Amino acid sequence: TAKAGQTFLLDQFGANIKVAYSVRKLSSTYTGPAMRVRETNANAEADIGFDSNGDLDTTALLAHCASNGEGRIVTWYDQSGNGIDVTQATATRQPVIVTGNAVVTVNGKPAAFKDDITHFLESSANAQLVNASDASNTSIGVVKYSSSYRTCALGQDKAGTSGRVGQFIRNGHTNNVNKLRVVYFTNNGISAFQIDSAANSAYIGNQILQVGFSEGNSTKTIGIRYNGSQVVTSTTSGTIFSGALHVFLFDNGRNAPSDGSDHHIQEILSYDTLKSDVADIESNINSYFSIYS
Repeated sequence: TAKAGQTFLLDQFGANIKVAYSVRKLSSTYTGPAMRVRETNANAEADIGFDSNGDLDTTALLAHCASNGEGRIVTWYDQSGNGIDVTQATATRQPVIVTGNAVVTVNGKPAAFKDDITHFLESSANAQLVNASDASNTSIGVVKYSSSYRTCALGQDKAGTSGRVGQFIRNGHTNNVNKLRVVYFTNNGISAFQIDSAANSAYIGNQILQVGFSEGNSTKTIGIRYNGSQVVTSTTSGTIFSGALHVFLFDNGRNAPSDGSDHHIQEILSYDTLKSDVADIESNINSYFSIYS
């Protein structure tokens, strides 16, 4: 539960939200837990909710994992109201939330952690993150990348040569180090339309607020924002594809479960529109996570 009269991010900025995962409560109308966690001694699972401040209930989390001080995320629940939970049934592929009798944190707030190449969470159903009519999208992540190796925090991709949608919150590649990247697809999901930021070592090893966006097929422009500022845009002559696929956290979906490097996730949002109020959303997120000044 949360304090009476408390206002949450999606109460103010909930229009067109498609998925929302966080270590904090995001909506006054959401009554479910934050995540389902497996303690690794007896492998018992429990739903972990929010405390009276709307934060992840770390007291309940640590009590659940007290037998050997380790906890893995089985399900991260979608707070958007659309029911696109992401889950992982295979124990060895579950991201970490408690280790060494302590909650994993970044900058003082709980964080889910992929510390093995095989860790990822996936929805069981397709979701339409990129608008079906105009191919617009705004995806937002609070993340921390450990390296520059093609690490994807939010993806909607697949193996194969067509029907691919996007890699919305990710960084560069082995030959594009210290860069942020966003990928949408054109030509019915066949051709990658991607853009990289200029190199900046601050993108790696630090908690960041990253936004990938598509203005849609009216302008055919995509771009990246970092810590409250736009850093790069690019325009294509192709038609941006807007199919529906499973949602992946900690993986792009194309090579699961064997791609990308270690990283933390604290919050992921995706809207099927170009959010004109993205700066206000960023301000709300930064006020909670204290990412930049």
